[in-house]
Amino acid sequence: MDLPSAPERDASAMRECVGGICPVGSEEFSRGTDGSEEPVQKVTIPFGATWKYWDHPVPPPEGWQAEGFDDSGWLSGPAPLGYCFREEGTHIHTESTIDPRPAYFRLNFELQEQPRDTGRIRLAIHRHGRIIAWLNGREVVRDNAPTLTVNDADYWTPSLTQEFPLQYSLNIQYLPLRRGSNLLAVEMRPCYRSICFDLALSLEDRSLPRQPVFHNRPASLLGEGVTLPDLVWTELDTNRTRSIREFLGQKVILDIMGAQCGPCWTAMPKLEYWAAHLREQNVAVAVVCSDGTRKDMRTRLTAECKNFPNVTLGVEPFGGDLFATVAYRELGVEAFPSMFLIDEKGIVRARAVGAAGAEYDLFVQQLEANGIRLPSDH
Repeated sequence: MDLPSAPERDASAMRECVGGICPVGSEEFSRGTDGSEEPVQKVTIPFGATWKYWDHPVPPPEGWQAEGFDDSGWLSGPAPLGYCFREEGTHIHTESTIDPRPAYFRLNFELQEQPRDTGRIRLAIHRHGRIIAWLNGREVVRDNAPTLTVNDADYWTPSLTQEFPLQYSLNIQYLPLRRGSNLLAVEMRPCYRSICFDLALSLEDRSLPRQPVFHNRPASLLGEGVTLPDLVWTELDTNRTRSIREFLGQKVILDIMGAQCGPCWTAMPKLEYWAAHLREQNVAVAVVCSDGTRKDMRTRLTAECKNFPNVTLGVEPFGGDLFATVAYRELGVEAFPSMFLIDEKGIVRARAVGAAGAEYDLFVQQLEANGIRLPSDH
């Protein structure tokens, strides 16, 4: 995803990069303009720091932003954190009673000396979503979220660079920073069904290279000749847990779909027809939903008024969160339907995206080249 053009940034420093995460390289914080040459503590929070996060389907208890709150039951992991269109250091995959679900983070940091009472600090925030941040229980940043009911003098102002990560200048004299333990608490609300969050804080001019922890996911669909990772799903009708490993010894046509994908449902009658015809050839057809819950699938099946008894139909364990699924993280699926031909040893022999067009036609040819005799009217 490219960064917004300069005119777009000038128009609004708070705008999202539509449809994804804004990539960030190395950035620098500028020193405050108070003229003081007194040395102050250097970077206190670097990018990639380890944060505590709330991983439950309901919001955290009241007062979670305050010092003294018991966060011993919270999980922890390195930033970037969230669920998003690119990989992150820590993936949050919990389902929530709130849709789209928010995320909550806490980080304690130490100051060895009392900060001077003049000058400015900088927060650099790489985020996709709406953010509110509290420092020692006092709100200091609110970006792309409902405005405050009060107008505090210590509230953030955007930096003049208007680059990503977004930078905020904060007056030290107004902030509740102190020697010893300090707390940053952050609430994120998603934008375009995703959240990604990382933050750095500096009390002086310093270069802060961004070094996120990225997962090694395929850049595209798994290629031919690669062994398919162990894909597990829950069968829709029986609630039985199934694994692609159960099908070793026979060929499998694997279709990865989304519950709300129109072309996926258009392809289902054809796959059902194939499954009935290919059973005698010891070829299975498995359809796995990786973007939708079992409830989503049942609702759509009811709307379709159809049954597919010959197709193995199921939902991935994190089907309500595509970015946590094996299909996305290990198979490289980013569009539906994505189809694979798996041989008797579990190796990918063909792949395609879509249920029509040149790529699909080539996939059909590859099925036949691998000894699968499709119905003459396929």
